[in-house]
Amino acid sequence: AIKFTRELYCLANPDNIILNPGEEIRITTPGYKTYSAVTAGNREYNTSCDWNFKAKPDSGNITITCPDLYLHSSPDGGCADWLALGNKKYCGRNDPIGVTLGTEVEVRLRTHSKYDTHGFSCTAFLHTEPLAPQIKSVKKKLSRWND
Repeated sequence: AIKFTRELYCLANPDNIILNPGEEIRITTPGYKTYSAVTAGNREYNTSCDWNFKAKPDSGNITITCPDLYLHSSPDGGCADWLALGNKKYCGRNDPIGVTLGTEVEVRLRTHSKYDTHGFSCTAFLHTEPLAPQIKSVKKKLSRWND
């Protein structure tokens, strides 16, 4: 099992979250994985959450992995609810995602629909190795979630 240094919930007006080497921070949607027929319609929508990650100076690049992501997509194939990692938006049901984005990363969640899906769970951490080992390490972290 993965150990998280910190777990952060929805932040409306975040300060920078400084990541240190060896630290892993988990972020999730409000009410992550609590959807059921009993709770349907009780979850808030029109939610805005932001997490601004910043690497400690000269410590590496920030990697975000999201082994579980299921946000409502609209009937036309667009994103009714979405998670943005840097400049790329994700919605619907996705395969595990792992991206290394640099020394500063903005993660944004917007929900607009009234449909409940179980949301997402992502982890932010630093990589200090060159890029090729980073990709291998990210794939290894993502595969741990499927064990």
